[in-house]
Amino acid sequence: PCWGRGANPSDITAALGFFLDSPAVTGQFLAIDGGQHLAWQTPDVLGVE
Repeated sequence: PCWGRGANPSDITAALGFFLDSPAVTGQFLAIDGGQHLAWQTPDVLGVE
């Protein structure tokens, strides 16, 4: 569920700090969008085959 707000600079720098401090994390995609990506309607949700 969307939190009703997008990312602000402190959200982005906190996520970047996490990745910089975590050498075991590689090749990851991190959505910093307040949950907006959860509302995207993909073909499987729209019934497109």
